[in-house]
Amino acid sequence: MTIYLCRHGQTLWNFEGRLQGQFDSQLTALGLQQAQQMVPSLTSLALDQIICSDLGRCVRTAHMINQSLALPLSHNSLLRERCFGALQGVLPNIQPLLWQQYHMRHQQNELAIAGAESAFDVQWRVQQFITQLFAHPQQNILIVSHGEWIRSFLNWQQGLVAWSGDVALPQHCQLIKADHIACSVT
Repeated sequence: MTIYLCRHGQTLWNFEGRLQGQFDSQLTALGLQQAQQMVPSLTSLALDQIICSDLGRCVRTAHMINQSLALPLSHNSLLRERCFGALQGVLPNIQPLLWQQYHMRHQQNELAIAGAESAFDVQWRVQQFITQLFAHPQQNILIVSHGEWIRSFLNWQQGLVAWSGDVALPQHCQLIKADHIACSVT
């Protein structure tokens, strides 16, 4: 099994610097263009399917990509972005104490933000999703998800702590190949 990871295209809130978490905003014109520009690099990968987060920005990105590929496409809530609770939808100049907590997300598992998901909880979702994938080990899969979800996946695969910031946040529509997947769910 070979997994390719892709972060959704740029959204209006990404452009504004507003934290999305599990809230949603529309893809920008650039975000739509980013999704379309991925297609040539995907056509030679012999993909069997696309699985995306059920949040709108990933669904839209996956559908844009799949217009040319015509692959089976499904949505999975385990691929959702990390929930940042009370900070979701908030601009950086609003709620500065919550934004300080957000910027500490690579130093600790829990954040002092009401309703925020822990790094361990995100990694648990990653592990549950990968366990589901191992039911179809011969497939090549494109996963369209979110920055923190992808970082959590890569942290797990590299043996780093769930909240590590050692792995860079992927760019919008950056393609990451993740073969030799370890499926040691804890």
